[in-house]
Amino acid sequence: MVRMLSTVLMDAREIASGIGEIQSASEEQSRSVSHITDSVVKITAVVQSNSATAQAKVLSTLANQFT
Repeated sequence: MVRMLSTVLMDAREIASGIGEIQSASEEQSRSVSHITDSVVKITAVVQSNSATAQAKVLSTLANQFT
């Protein structure tokens, strides 16, 4: 009986350790996803800015054709 309880206790400790590792990995993945999201937001802002600049140049060119 004592041997069985000892085995159960060891198994429970191993499971707890595994759960801790899963938690750490999940937290790291969450941080990584957050960094990726921030990067995509920055890229989107640059693309929009570049697009607006290009559109302004095209409009300016077209307007100069009529003057």
